[in-house]
Amino acid sequence: MSRPGRAGGLFLRSKSNMTFSTSQKGFSFVGWLLVLALVAFATSTAFKLVPHYLDYMTMKKIIEAAD
Repeated sequence: MSRPGRAGGLFLRSKSNMTFSTSQKGFSFVGWLLVLALVAFATSTAFKLVPHYLDYMTMKKIIEAAD
């Protein structure tokens, strides 16, 4: 037995009540902060790892040249 206005447990809404989603565009301030934090973390990690990788590759080339 279902109640009026419900179909399969979901409320039915008219199309006019759903117009709010079209006016929401872009990131919120918190969204931008999260993106900025992710970019800052990736950049910080890269700055820490790249010198070690370059040293490894240099040592590898020296060892291969010595063989």
